[in-house]
Amino acid sequence: MTTLMKACRSKAKRGPDARAGKITPDEFEDACQIARSIARTLQSDVPMKRRKRAKTLFAHINAISISAASD
Repeated sequence: MTTLMKACRSKAKRGPDARAGKITPDEFEDACQIARSIARTLQSDVPMKRRKRAKTLFAHINAISISAASD
């Protein structure tokens, strides 16, 4: 049994031989609600834009380095 299976609460409720069940949204609803409330604030916009810009810049650098290596 893997550590992932040991940590799964839903698996323990169903038993080892039961079919894979549907995870109810109730288990993670609190965390999802917190994430939704943070996403609605203006304070999350700046870090999100910075991450997107950094990701775009890295993609451009990667494209440049691949094209330079092929020459």
